[in-house]
Amino acid sequence: GPKHATDFNVGIVRYEYDFPENVVMTDKTRHASVNVTRVYWEHLGRPIFEKSVDKVEDEALSPYYISMRKPHQGMYLVTPTLLKSWKDRPNCQFDKIRNRPSRADNPGQPTEGTQRVWMSSQMMYGGRHCNVKQLLPVENFGQLTVLHLPNKNYRRVGKQGRLGGSDNAPKKRV
Repeated sequence: GPKHATDFNVGIVRYEYDFPENVVMTDKTRHASVNVTRVYWEHLGRPIFEKSVDKVEDEALSPYYISMRKPHQGMYLVTPTLLKSWKDRPNCQFDKIRNRPSRADNPGQPTEGTQRVWMSSQMMYGGRHCNVKQLLPVENFGQLTVLHLPNKNYRRVGKQGRLGGSDNAPKKRV
């Protein structure tokens, strides 16, 4: 009901395309995009509905909405009423720009993601902060996604467990 409406927010997840590595996309090579798929590279747990997506813990909403397990996302939609209500929540400082928390013994090492992840999602969705629950509709999930234009991160060589972080990953070309 209305009293719990401020506990939720519509999120928008970003994706990239898995374009062939050896093709630069131009008007002349557009045909190469026919067989590409969307890669939700920050949410790669398999199977997706057990490893990357959480059910919404609300009986009325759970048949229709999901949340991504990692709250980082492309953007979100918010109303002035929601912004005001979050500003008044205990431990919620979503309205204040500040550096992300870091380790006491190594201030350069973040405890809650990069500055970008901290500002874009963790302050709002983190359980120790605003604790707002991201909502994504199951039926039209693809309509609440946004293209992350670089199309490079899903191939990036990274930490073990991330696509691109194993020996079998496509190698980063310079």
